Amino acid sequence: VHISGEVKSNGSYTFKAAVNGKYLDASSIRWYANGVEVTAAAGRSTVKVEITPEMLGTTFHVYATASYNDCTVTSNALM
Repeated sequence: VHISGEVKSNGSYTFKAAVNGKYLDASSIRWYANGVEVTAAAGRSTVKVEITPEMLGTTFHVYATASYNDCTVTSNALM
């Protein structure tokens, strides 16, 4: 699993996950921010986050996991 992120000019951030593997697809993706699963984003390869004033100046540690047959791989992390 590899994730990337892009800041948009409209004040949002788009995260994308690419999964590689014979048995992995987007349905196996789980997203995490600061170690907590973002359940609303489960199973999605693209996640859009609107930046609110409360979020400005804060740091987030974002990563994704993908699982198949009780084996989980973790992506790179974005901060």
